[in-house]
Amino acid sequence: PPRSTLFPYTTLFRSAPAQPHPSAETAFGLNWLNRIGAFTLILGAAFFFKYAVDNGWIGPTGRVLLGLIAGAILLAGAHLLNARRHAAYAQGVAAAGVSILYLSFWAAGSLYKLIPLPAAFAALVAVTAFAGALAWRTRGVALAALGLIGAYLAPPSLSTGEYHPWILFTYLLLINAGW
Repeated sequence: PPRSTLFPYTTLFRSAPAQPHPSAETAFGLNWLNRIGAFTLILGAAFFFKYAVDNGWIGPTGRVLLGLIAGAILLAGAHLLNARRHAAYAQGVAAAGVSILYLSFWAAGSLYKLIPLPAAFAALVAVTAFAGALAWRTRGVALAALGLIGAYLAPPSLSTGEYHPWILFTYLLLINAGW
């Protein structure tokens, strides 16, 4: 007789079949090439902005607005990719969008003085919170790390040279508690 009729309860304790691990090529293609592509997209946007600035095509306000629009478009594209079950690609595109938003708000406050530094700092904090929420929703560790790096870089990148330890350490406490 078959084994299952002799021991009918053995099927209850069988483990689920193991999921096949992706090959090294698949893991490399989905993870590292995706991150390299997102980094290349960021560099391409930065060089285009520099070229446009050098030739006087775009003024400071236009540069910041183009950066904000590009960041929003990339985040919308990441949402569409995530909805189509392309999580690895969506994470890379979202990271590029968040990075461009960071750069745009930093440039608006520190580089071009289009908005006051406290408003630029609040915008960087909002981008950090958005990156954290997006990382939590999509379980994106790289996106969470990017948000944390952006959170720690916000105070020195917008520094006025004045010493305000209570503000800085309260901010750092909130960042550490939040993450």
